[in-house]
Parts: sequence; structure tokens; C-alpha cells
Amino acid sequence: MFRRMIRFAAFVFACKASVVIAVDHDDISWLEHTPLEHHEIGDTLNLRYVFVAGFLNESIPFYFTDNQKSLQANGIAEDRIHRIYPPSNQRIIAGSDFVKDRMDVLLAKDERELVLIGHSKGAVEALLYAIRNSEVIKERVRAVILIQGAFRGSAVADYLANQSTVIPDNRMPWHARLSFLAYKYMSYIIHPFVIRGLSSLLTSRTEKILRLHYTFKPDAATNLRDKVFYVTSARRPHKIADLIRTTAYYLHTYFGPSDGLVLKRDQSLPWVGRVIADLNADHAGLTTSFPVSNAHWSQRHSFTTNLLRFVARF
Repeated sequence: MFRRMIRFAAFVFACKASVVIAVDHDDISWLEHTPLEHHEIGDTLNLRYVFVAGFLNESIPFYFTDNQKSLQANGIAEDRIHRIYPPSNQRIIAGSDFVKDRMDVLLAKDERELVLIGHSKGAVEALLYAIRNSEVIKERVRAVILIQGAFRGSAVADYLANQSTVIPDNRMPWHARLSFLAYKYMSYIIHPFVIRGLSSLLTSRTEKILRLHYTFKPDAATNLRDKVFYVTSARRPHKIADLIRTTAYYLHTYFGPSDGLVLKRDQSLPWVGRVIADLNADHAGLTTSFPVSNAHWSQRHSFTTNLLRFVARF
């Protein structure tokens, strides 16, 4: 009996060891905290990490703060972590120019490879930058990781910019309709500040802009092969953070699963890159903290640690 137990324990250990050694990108449990083993770190300590923030980043505290802390906890030096904050009131083309200006400075510092990580509108601007500068991506960037980007626009942007024909009715909960009406009036107040940024996130426009630049860059398909990766997500409206729960009900009622601001189906493009993670998280839970997100900081720590795990496997 004892020998059988020993054999069984040895078999289990061997199976676990094989899982650790013979891994594939798709086996990562993105929101489960599994510390990086020494053999998993690879050359991630020698890379630099560049975060590109999304829409209304000017008013969102602690954007990428927990992600940076996680990188540092995993041994990444603080001076190898950078953040880019494109202005929210600029169209995505101007935003990608802003990203290029900052990236040129970083690329000139030394020869280390970079990992470019964009979120929301920042993910769209990061992808547009990658398409327009695909030679740089091929030579100097290890991976372009795009988190919850509105690559086909957002139905919320359509509504706030008066471009939507889908008006809330009694299919939405009454409290959500009331809140959504308040959102609409608030949008009139901030309209002059954000309208240019919103106008390039319309569902009728965003993918067309990306496609147009991709078409005029014949080398982009080759240069971006195995470089562009998407992280998508969706979550039930009642579990989404208070600040975006109203828009979550709107999207869920009339369009389909979303992270609260962007439909899951619009968070990736089949003609460039591939999805590496499809998560149960709201639009703010992977990159920002309270009050924008109700997700515990440990979720962002686990996600970022697993992001490192993914990068190390190249």
C-alpha cells in the first residue's frame, strides 16, 4: 500500500513537472496568482515596459500603478517601466503621433527591447502606432499587448456623440435608464473637451482608420506577425464597477457581452494579431483601482505577473 502511494505521488509530481516545462501560451491562468519561478523569468528583467493609458486618463488616479508595482515585485527595475498618457481630446491618429514621440525618446536611450502595453483608447493608439511604424516594432519591440481596446469603436461613444439610433427603453432596468440619462446630460458638459477623442472611437470609423493605414503599409503584415496580442474581457453588468455599470447595462441589453464600455467582439481584430486571453473582468479592473474599479489589487498583480510569464516564453 505504501509503495503504491509513493508511486502515485511520483506520478503526480512528474505530471506537474511536465506541465511547468512543456507549456504553451494558452495554458496561462491569467487571473490566478502563481509566482514566477526562476526558470520562467527568462530575459524579462532586461526588457523595458511601456504602458499607454486610455480615454480620460487625465482624471483617472492610479492608472497602471498596481501593474507597475507588480512588475517591480517581480524584479523589473523602476527605470525600465514607462507610462505614456495620450491626451483624451485628440483623435487616435494624433494619439498615435503622441505615442511615437515618446517611443522615439525611449528607443534612443539604449538598445534594449521594449514591450508595448496599451489599454482602451490607448490600445487603439498603440496599435495604430505599430501599424504606422512596423519596422520599429519588428526590430525593437518584443510584443505589443493590447488590453480591452475599442478597435471597432464603442457603442457608448456612438451614443454620447449623438451617432446612435439605439435609445434606452424598458428593456433596460429603470435605475440604469435613469443613470444613463444623467450620463447623457453630463456628456453635454464635457462635450467640448472630449468630442474629438470620442469621434475617432465611433463604431463607423475606428476600424476603417486602422484598416486604411494597414493597407497603405505593405510591410505591416510581415513585420507585425507574432508581435500583436489582444486581451479581451466581458463581465455581467451587476458585477461591474459602479462608475461604468450603467453603460454596461446599455451594452448588454442591446448589443451583447462587454466589459462595461467596449463589446468583447470589438476588442480584437482578426486581420492583425491574435487573442491570448479572454477574461472575466470589467474595463477598469486590469489597469486601475478604486474608485474607477471595484477589483481587488491582487487581480492586477496576478494579471501583470502572468503577462510577464507570457512575454518570457517568446
